[in-house]
Amino acid sequence: MNSSNLIATKLIPPQSQLATVNRQVAMTKLGVMGDCKFTIIHAPAGYGKTTLMRQWFDLMGSKKERVCWLSLDQSDCDSSTFLRYLIAALRTHEDQLGSAALSLLDNAVKPDISLTLAKIINELSQLSNPIRIFIDDYHVIDNDEIHRFIDLLLNLAPAQLKIIIATRKLPPFSLSSLRITNNLCEITEDTLRFDLEECKNFVRNTSTIQFNEEQLEILHRRTEGWVAGLQLAISSQKKSFDVEMFINTFSGRLTDIAEYLAYSVLKNLDARHGDFLICTSVLDSLNVELCNAVLEREDSQLMLENLIRNNLFVFALDNERKWYRYHHLFQQFLVSELQRQLPGVSSDIQRRASLWCAAHGNMQMAVDYALRAGDMSLAITFIEERAAVEFSEGNMPKVCEWIYKIPPEVRSQHPKVLLLLGTALFHVNQPVAASVVLNELKLIHAQTKYLTTSNNLVMDWEIELRILAAGIKMSADQHEEVISLLGDTKLTPNPFSLGIFNNIKAYAHTISGELDLAEKHHDLALTAHHQSGSEFGLMYAYTWKAMTHYWRGNIKQGLALMENHEVPHFANPQKLLFVTPIADFTRGLFYFEMNQLEKALQLLVPNIEVLESCGHISLLQLGYATLARIHVRAGEYQQAFNRLNHLLKLQHISPEDTHHPLFVAACKVDLFLRTNQHVEALKISSLLNIPLERELICAPTNWNRELYLKYRIQTQLLIATKQLDDALANLQLLSNWTLAHKQGYRMLNILILKSKVENKLGDFDAAEKSISTAIGHAAPNNMLSVFLEDAKGIEPIIKRLHNSFGTDELTKEFIELILNRPQPSLFSKQQQLNQQKISMALLEPLSKRELEILSLMALGKSNSSIGEALFISLDTVKWHNKNIFGKLNVRNRTEATISALEMNLITNRA
Repeated sequence: MNSSNLIATKLIPPQSQLATVNRQVAMTKLGVMGDCKFTIIHAPAGYGKTTLMRQWFDLMGSKKERVCWLSLDQSDCDSSTFLRYLIAALRTHEDQLGSAALSLLDNAVKPDISLTLAKIINELSQLSNPIRIFIDDYHVIDNDEIHRFIDLLLNLAPAQLKIIIATRKLPPFSLSSLRITNNLCEITEDTLRFDLEECKNFVRNTSTIQFNEEQLEILHRRTEGWVAGLQLAISSQKKSFDVEMFINTFSGRLTDIAEYLAYSVLKNLDARHGDFLICTSVLDSLNVELCNAVLEREDSQLMLENLIRNNLFVFALDNERKWYRYHHLFQQFLVSELQRQLPGVSSDIQRRASLWCAAHGNMQMAVDYALRAGDMSLAITFIEERAAVEFSEGNMPKVCEWIYKIPPEVRSQHPKVLLLLGTALFHVNQPVAASVVLNELKLIHAQTKYLTTSNNLVMDWEIELRILAAGIKMSADQHEEVISLLGDTKLTPNPFSLGIFNNIKAYAHTISGELDLAEKHHDLALTAHHQSGSEFGLMYAYTWKAMTHYWRGNIKQGLALMENHEVPHFANPQKLLFVTPIADFTRGLFYFEMNQLEKALQLLVPNIEVLESCGHISLLQLGYATLARIHVRAGEYQQAFNRLNHLLKLQHISPEDTHHPLFVAACKVDLFLRTNQHVEALKISSLLNIPLERELICAPTNWNRELYLKYRIQTQLLIATKQLDDALANLQLLSNWTLAHKQGYRMLNILILKSKVENKLGDFDAAEKSISTAIGHAAPNNMLSVFLEDAKGIEPIIKRLHNSFGTDELTKEFIELILNRPQPSLFSKQQQLNQQKISMALLEPLSKRELEILSLMALGKSNSSIGEALFISLDTVKWHNKNIFGKLNVRNRTEATISALEMNLITNRA
C-alpha cells in the first residue's frame, strides 16, 4: 500500500450525533491537562470518546494549533498499513515528514516498523511548532509490534508531538515515566459518564419526544450516564411511541438495548430499509454506488437519505457526504442480525464489494473483501490481474504481502501465483525464500507437464522457471550459474519476462567482465520494457547499464544516464517506490568518485538502509565501501571499520556468496594498511590463504573478480613488506588484465598503485607514465576521489608531471585540483563545519539517554534494573540497547562496554 491507496476519509474527524452536547467536565479536565505529551481516553463502547475527541480537535483547531486525525479499523492491524496512515495524518501539516520511513516501508516485503522510529523522532524534533494527532478506535489494534512502536514513540518523541488516543481498552503501554513527569492525561468512563444535566440536554437536543423531569432522571439512573444507551434507544423513535411503556421497560443494559433495537428500530422500518441496514453492515464504509452494487439495487441514494433523515446511526466520513459508516455498536448489532437472519449472505455481499472495489481501482480493498468472503479464487484472480501493473511500478513488496495472505495449501494449487511470488522475492533480494518457492514450482511442473497436450505450454513454463532460477542466482550474486542457466534458453514472447531475462543476463556479463555483452543485453531489456510499459524494468535497466559505465570508469557518462529523467517513462519518478532509492543510491556512488561528497552523502545515507531490505548485494558492497572511504577522508577510521563490519554481517542475504567476505576483506586490508596496522592486514591474508612468496596463478585470461581481489590484497601486502619487485610484477599483470577487459575503474586504481611502486624503485619516468595514463582517463570524467585518497603518496610524481613540457590543459587543471586540495591544518572554519556535518551524517552519536544506559550496562545492571533506575519501560531499554549496539557496531553488552571504554564514552566500571 502506498499513499495513493490510503482512504482519505480516515484522516477526517467523523460527524457526530453528540456534537450538540458540550462535555463540560471532560473538556475542563482536558483544559488543565490537555497539553500533556499523551492523552488517553479509555472507556467501553458508547461513552462518547469520539465526540469528546472531536470537540477537543475543533477547539484546538480554532486556536490555530496544528491538529490531525486518524480513525482506525481492523485493516490497520497490519504494521505497515498503520504506520502509513500515521504518517499520512502527520503530513496534514508537514508534507515531507516521514519520507525516510515511507521509503523503508515501500521497499521491504515484511517491514520492521521499529527501524523507522529513529527517523520519525529525528524529523519530529526538527519541527518548529507542535502537532497534535488524534487517534480514534485504537482498540481495534491487536498487534504487539504496533503497541511497542507507539509505546516507544510516547517515551522517546520530542515535546513537539502530542498524542491523543481513544480506545475501549487500555493498550499495553508503559506509562509510569509519563505519569512521573506529569506528561499523561487519562480520561476514563467516570469522567465520560453524562451527569444529569448533560443527559437532559442530550435527550432534548436529539429527540422530538417529550420526557418529563422524573422520566429523564430515571433514564439517567438506569443508563448510569452511558450515552450510547440513550442514543440507540431514543434517536430512532417516532413521536407516537409510548413514553411511559418505554420508561417502564427500558433497563439501559446492552443486551436489552440490542433486543430493543431488534423489536423496535427494525420493526418500525419497512422491509426494504431493514434489509438495506442489515446487508450493508459488513462494509467498512459505504456510498451510493457501492451499496447499489453489493445489494444489486438502484435505490441506495434514497435509502441512505432516509436513514440519515431518521437519525439511524449513520455518520458522514467526508465533508462532501459521499462516504458513510454506521455507529460501531449499531453495526455490531446489524452484523449479528445478518448472520442470524441471512446466514451465508455476508460472503456474497463482500464478494460483490470486492468486485466493485476492483472495478474502481482500489485493489487493496478488493483483495481484502475477497479474503473476508473466503473467496480465495477471486483474490487470486485479482492478484494475478494486478500483479503486472504492480511489477511495472516496482511494487514487489505489495505483491508479496497479498500472496502471503493466501493460505499455503491454496497457493500451491496456483502455479502462476507461486511464480509471481518467486519473481517478487528475488527482486527484493530474498533468494533463500524465492528458492523455496522455485522448488515447489519445479515439483508441480514435474507432476503436471505430462498431463497437458500442449508442448508450447510446457516449454513456456520451463522458460519461466529458468528465468526465475536465474533471477534467484542473480539475487544471490552467483553469476556463473546465471550464465549456465540462461545460456541456451529460448527467448520468451512475454515482453516483461523478456526484459527480466535480458536484465539478468546483463548483470551476469557485467560481473564476468564482459561489459560489451552486458550493454547489449541492457539495450535489449530497455526495448522489451518499453514494449511492456514497465517503468520499473526501464529504471532497473538504466541503473545497471550505468553501472557498466562505472566499471569502465566512464563516470560522467553513467551519471548522465541516471540523471536523464526527461524521457516520458520517468515523468513521475515518485511512482517508482521500489527502484527510485536504488537509482538515487547509484547516483551517490558516481558523485563520490567526482569528489562531490555532500551530494554523495545526501543520496547514499538515506537510501542505504532501504537497500538492505531490497537492494542487490553488489550495490550494498559498493555503498558501504564508499561510506568507509568518506570516513577515511574525514580521518574517522573507527567509523570506517564499523561500516565494513556491518557490511560483513549482510552475508545472510546470500549465505553461499564467496565474493562478499572477500570484498570486505580487501577493503579492510586497505584500511589496516592506511592506519599502519600491518599485522592485522597480514592476518586477513593468512585466513584467506593468500601467500606472499609465490604467484596466485599464472597469466589469468578470463575476468574473475575474486581473483582480482586476491591479487590486489597480495600486491598491497608485498608493498607493505618491501617486496617491491614482486609487487610491480603483479601490478603489471593487473594493469594488462584490467585493460584487456575494459575495467577502467579498477585499472585506474592499479595504475596509481603502480606509479607509487615505480617511484619507490627510482623509475621516475615509468612512474610519471603510469600516473599520466591514469589522469588521462580520469580527467575527462573528473574522477578526483581516487587521487585525493592517495594524494600524499603520489604528490611528488604529480608535481613532476605538472612541471613537465607538453602536458595538455585538461590534465594541468586536473593536477592542480589534486595539488591544491585543502590541507587539514589549513581548513577554514566553514570547511571544518562541513567536515563535522559529514561526520554527523555518517555515524549518529549516542544520545544522553543512551549514554546513561551504557553507563549502567557497564556496571552490570540488568535491563529491568536499568528501566527502574531511569523510569522507563523494559521495551524502551531494549530499544535503546539495539540502537547502542548498532551505533557501536557490536553484538552484545560486553562488546558494547569494551568499545565504549576504548572510545572514552564512559568512565571505567566500578
